Amino acid sequence: MSKPIFPATVSLVIGALALMPYAAAADDGVAVTFVETFQRDEASLPVSAVGLRPTTVSETTPPTDVVVLVDTSANQAGEHRANSTRALTAFLDKARDDDRFLLAAADISCAALAQQFAGPRSPASRAALSAFEARTPLGSTDMVAVLEGAAELFEASPAPRTIVYIGDGPGIAGVDTAEFRHLLTTLKNKRISVSSVGVGPAVNWPSLAAIANATGGMLIVPDATISPSDAGSRMASAAIQTVAWPEDVVLSAEAPDARLRMLPGHLPPLRADRDSVLLVEGGLEGARLDFVLEAPAGRDGAMRQRQTEVAIPAAAPIPENAYVEELYRNARDTDGVYLPTLGREGLNVARNVIRGEATALVKMARQAEASGAHGSAMRLAYASLRKDPDNVDAWVMFTAAQKGLFEEEQAQQAGGEQVDAPEGRTLPAPGDDAAIGFGGEGLPQVEAQFPDGAPPTGGDLGAGEQQSELADFARMKKVRAQQIEQEVAVRLRNARQTCTVDPDRTRVDLKELQRQVLSSEDLDTATRDRLCRQIEISIRDSIIRSRERAERALVSDRNHAIAQERARLDGELRRREDRIKQLTERYHSLVEEGIRVGYQQPTDKFTEAERIVAKEIAEQAPPLYANRGVPMTAREIGVTAPLVARILDYDTENVRVRRDTQRGFMDVLHLADIASIPFPDEPPIIYPSAARWQEITRLREKYKSVDLGNPGSAEKRIYDALDNPVENFEFNETSLRDVVAQIKDSQGIPIELDQKALDEAGLDLDTPITKNISGVSLRSALRLLLGEIDLTYLIKDEVMLITTKEKAAENMIIKVYPVADLVIPVGMTRSATG
Repeated sequence: MSKPIFPATVSLVIGALALMPYAAAADDGVAVTFVETFQRDEASLPVSAVGLRPTTVSETTPPTDVVVLVDTSANQAGEHRANSTRALTAFLDKARDDDRFLLAAADISCAALAQQFAGPRSPASRAALSAFEARTPLGSTDMVAVLEGAAELFEASPAPRTIVYIGDGPGIAGVDTAEFRHLLTTLKNKRISVSSVGVGPAVNWPSLAAIANATGGMLIVPDATISPSDAGSRMASAAIQTVAWPEDVVLSAEAPDARLRMLPGHLPPLRADRDSVLLVEGGLEGARLDFVLEAPAGRDGAMRQRQTEVAIPAAAPIPENAYVEELYRNARDTDGVYLPTLGREGLNVARNVIRGEATALVKMARQAEASGAHGSAMRLAYASLRKDPDNVDAWVMFTAAQKGLFEEEQAQQAGGEQVDAPEGRTLPAPGDDAAIGFGGEGLPQVEAQFPDGAPPTGGDLGAGEQQSELADFARMKKVRAQQIEQEVAVRLRNARQTCTVDPDRTRVDLKELQRQVLSSEDLDTATRDRLCRQIEISIRDSIIRSRERAERALVSDRNHAIAQERARLDGELRRREDRIKQLTERYHSLVEEGIRVGYQQPTDKFTEAERIVAKEIAEQAPPLYANRGVPMTAREIGVTAPLVARILDYDTENVRVRRDTQRGFMDVLHLADIASIPFPDEPPIIYPSAARWQEITRLREKYKSVDLGNPGSAEKRIYDALDNPVENFEFNETSLRDVVAQIKDSQGIPIELDQKALDEAGLDLDTPITKNISGVSLRSALRLLLGEIDLTYLIKDEVMLITTKEKAAENMIIKVYPVADLVIPVGMTRSATG
């Protein structure tokens, strides 16, 4: 099953459990998988972390009702929205067919995107997915209101219920404790588990883990090792696992005065694929849990109750479990409702976070000591030791701050100043071998460097003094050897913790530690060999972890490359599908326009649809052997689209032809009917004789045309010159300006160039002209010369104007032709002529 995955900023250490003997199956169906205990001193109560896991939960999960909440708040935009869509699509693709799903949007409230529950691949679910993609990200995420609204969406059914949330959870402000506690109670009473896939700019994984821990859910946060699609696929099976709900929980011990308290205050639900973690304050001698365990008993989803008793074994407290006490202290005021201890992995994450805080406090203590604030440095180092007693740097800073504070007080006393002892601490006298430290704080006391008083000042020493010095030297050597052993133990423990995170750096540190042990003169041979063997074992383990990390990195790189290639292919396919969709819409528009117009009059819409759009569709969706990435529907459209357009073009043309044929046939029949109408020959029609027609033609010769422009003598001279023949017009690469000048001189007529029209047409007066013309009229010669450069001439304002054809078309000459003799009735003509 999928394990909870947390952000890369939190170090997650998953190692072999040293307490697996506890995991033996109990007769009641619930086993204790691990117990980790810490006790600061005899005056304080021990605090333990206890892992529980059911062993008799049915492996067959009945059909489940699932409400899928997808965060649509304002921060879920861009790439985060795309990741949510990928996770949701993968989740639905991997879901079981017999489960029912209801998709809902989550922001300031819960908004269902479908009317009822349906299968994961049903039309209703696809429509809900389309509605989600069309929803605009707005507002913020009110986690309490969203989950309460989602709980109301379930129908009255005996099937197990679960909620899957895809988003980044509540904001940094979190939720109100009272509202959060009421929400968890509601979900528990309705037997609804909540699982989450953390997707967003800032995933609030502690809140999501707390909800999943309190309701029997799971949490998966995609990171560099797992994509959103993989997270959705894993969640499809993790969200529907069987959840057992404990009721009437009683924690007791054999001792009558035993004071036991557990966090969370309500025992969280149990799952077979992960541990459920309890924090217990008090001694565990003879401790046991009594409760009623309710879980589905078959495919029908019916709940079965069973009385359960679990004995919790006691474990010896060790310093490295100090994080359990810190975790308990932080969660005590809220009764543990915000505990993110989602399985053993969640507990490990909490441990690493607390130890990280201890390291940060050591850095602050070092800064305070460097600035001379010895008291602040001691308090910060002490706070770090409360979180991690094995922190060597914290011990060093605590000792250095004590020494600095003591030397400062000695200097003040030597100066005659009266110094008040800080609260809870006694100022030692110079040379006193008492411990320097906080009284009653529960930390081991630090011995003075010279236990027998002030250090020797030198000079001649007698035999007794020499023996005392040798004894002191032997004691100091033994103390230093013990310190080295303790430091080696602590650094080996730290190496085991950091080996999974950075094995290469750990191996370098271990080799440096091995070198220090080999060069130490305070260790005897046996101790040195034993420590070197321990270090060598850790070095070999770091080498193995380094190889495993390299293999994981290789697999991660390969998966990343595969994911990138899949994304590229998916993007290419989407772009092609979008292009085909656009072409299809354009094709439909052209065909509809052709149908609307084509049956009435000719149109080119069908031709454009067939020869342009349908052709491009066929290119985008070629046959199967050419490209396998195109859906079959697109291929069919590419084949049938041109055929349909051509058929419709032919059909509209045939309809028009039949209609015109029928109309013409009826018109001809109508004319035939009109032709059958008889008319009398009274008065009869008398046509003029041929001689009269010839006389009319002769009389009209002088009225060929009447020019309303009434041209003057200059224009008449130009018209006459146009009819004169020309001889030897020879031009070889002669500019247009020179050609016009020669014609003007040879013919004696005024010729001008339309400079504005030539500039607008982009013609230059230096344009070369090559032509040889002879024996034709000037009119024809000008047409031949000017036609090659798209120019012409017109007679205007008593000059011949050379201009462009466009400008010449704008100047019209109006002429009148007499046609009276053609329209005067024949009878009137005969009467007029006698």
